[in-house]
Order: sequence, then structure tokens, then C-alpha cells
Amino acid sequence: MSGFLIKKKNGLMGRYLLVLLMVAVLLSGCGSEVPDEDGVVEGPGDSQSEEGDVIVVEELNGVGNTPGNINSGGLVAISDGWLYYPDPMEELLYKEKTDGSSKTVVIDHYARSINVIEDWIFYSNWSDNRCLYRVKTDGSQGTKIMYTNEEGKMRSIYCNYMTLVDNWIYLIDLKDVDDKIYRLRPDGSGWEPLIEDSADSFCIDGDWIFYLSASDDCIYRMRLDGTERMKFLDSSEDIDDGDYLATDGWLYFVHGSITDGFKFEKIETEGTIRATIENMNPDGRGYIHSFNVDGDWIYYYPDKLSKIGTDGSYQTFLHELDGDASLMHVAGDFIYFNVEGTVHRVKIDGSGYEPVFDLIK
Repeated sequence: MSGFLIKKKNGLMGRYLLVLLMVAVLLSGCGSEVPDEDGVVEGPGDSQSEEGDVIVVEELNGVGNTPGNINSGGLVAISDGWLYYPDPMEELLYKEKTDGSSKTVVIDHYARSINVIEDWIFYSNWSDNRCLYRVKTDGSQGTKIMYTNEEGKMRSIYCNYMTLVDNWIYLIDLKDVDDKIYRLRPDGSGWEPLIEDSADSFCIDGDWIFYLSASDDCIYRMRLDGTERMKFLDSSEDIDDGDYLATDGWLYFVHGSITDGFKFEKIETEGTIRATIENMNPDGRGYIHSFNVDGDWIYYYPDKLSKIGTDGSYQTFLHELDGDASLMHVAGDFIYFNVEGTVHRVKIDGSGYEPVFDLIK
């Protein structure tokens, strides 16, 4: 019957199809990305996939962010010439080219623990109770990552920070009262605990996970699958959460006290060589509030924003700050850090100091 109608009214139908074609062309033009007056391109926004949609996540090899950035909260990530960072006030995730151009909204979420591998972003969604999410770098196929528990029910995953390494996501599940370290695949499969005790924090370097045990305040080392677990540094070192970082074959750590003095030291991740980077108190310099390691340099804040060689040489002052710096990130040619609720950045040579976004309302 439908074929008959088309044939019988071919003149009217032809004009009708022509109008539809013109409307489709106009609508496709309306979807083009045009920067606003601030140069920001509005992306897809909150493109949450519908429940039941099947999203294939290919094998993702590599590291989603540096250990130092993850250790500082994963607020900034860089991948393939693009910088990713949040706007906590507007609850947006942005990307822009490393030269500052092509600023684009990726998705309408406040993201932390940002990991970018190939064309996927994985993050802790602070707009949704810190649940684990993933989204394409173009803002499409956004979805909450869930796993099937022992009762066969789908359950959300809550995490303050996490990291993606060679097709595994590692995290401390906030809903687990024991604060165990877990891992799972990027598609939500393979959920498994890696430790029996509790962890305050962890970081990954190469084939090793280092974590600060909440049970005895010691730092432990284990393989990525949880095997070969051993005590690496004793609680007598007096290391607090956030005072250590494993990267490039070394564990860097701050230990000591105000009365006995602080030391900034490093030890090989195999545990064979230990060396002092800086004794903090003799010249009046105090506790290190934050640090990050990138290549041959440590960027840190003992009392001034500074850098020092990983061997303790060439200590250099970078910039005077109005407050203590924390959450130290390094991405491209910039150092990012929090000062009294606002994330600032400065070039690694100390120039170009500017605020980037506010962390608190």
C-alpha cells in the first residue's frame, strides 16, 4: 500500500522529500562546533549512555596519568597534545590544546583522578558522589562504570583517586569500610581485591604497587596482581599519607618531625640504594607541603615554590606565593598547584604565573 501511495502522488512526494533534505542539511550545520566569545567550544555535555547500551572498550595499554599527578589528586592530565582539567565551580571537564587554543567542554561533570588513554577518559565524578566514570575524549559514550557483586547485583564504585595502568583500573573503594585496594578492567569486569589489610593511599611505578598501610603505618610493596607483598619501609620512618611517591624506579619520601628534623630521601624501588636529597631543617626550611617528580627534577614547596635535581643538586627558587602550595601537578611545560583553594600554574622556568580554576565555592 505504501508503494502505491508513493507512485500515485510522486509529484507531491518528491517536493516533500526535497524539503526534508534541506531541513537535514540545515540541522547538520547547526551542530557544528563554534567557539563562544571566550573561545570555548560547547561539546556534547552530559552524554550519558542509556542503560543497556553496549559500549566496547578496547584493550588500553599505557598509563592514564603520571604517578605524581595521581598522587596529587589527578586534577590535570595531558595526552596527545591536549590538556584536560576541571572547572569545579561550573562542574565541567575541559580540554584544550597545550598552546591554550581550542578550549572545549568535554562533559558536564566535575572530574578528578583524570586518566586519559587513547580516546578514553576515566575519572572520579565528584558531581555524582565520586563514582567511577568513563567518557570518550570527544564527550560521547559517557557512562558510570559498575561491577557485579557477590549477590549478582550491579554496584557503583566510589573512589577519591584511582589510576589506569595497562588495561587495569586500580583504586581504593570508598564504600569498603576496610579501605582495600581493588582493581578491575576498564569495562567493569574482573573486579578483585589486592590486599587483605587497609590502605591509606597507594601509587604505582612499573610492575610495583606501593601503599601506606592503615594497619601498621608501614609502606608495603607488591606486584600489580597483589603477589610478592613485603614490608618496604617501617613505621619508624614516620611517613604520612601523601609524603611519598614512587616513579621512575625510585620511591621518594619525606620523614621526620619538627623536633628531630625532616629529611627528603629516596630509595630504589628494588630496595638496594638509599640516598638523601635534602635535610630540611638546618637552614630553616621546614616540612615539604607538596612535591612531584618529572624527569630529572623534583618540584616542591618547602617554604618557597622551588625545584631540585633528583640527586639533590641545582636547587632553584621558582616563584613567591601568597600561601602554601599543595596538590603539585606537572603537565607539559607547566607546574599546577593549589594555593588557598585556587589552582594556579607557572612554567617550569618560573615564568607565566597565573590562576587557572577555583577548587572551592
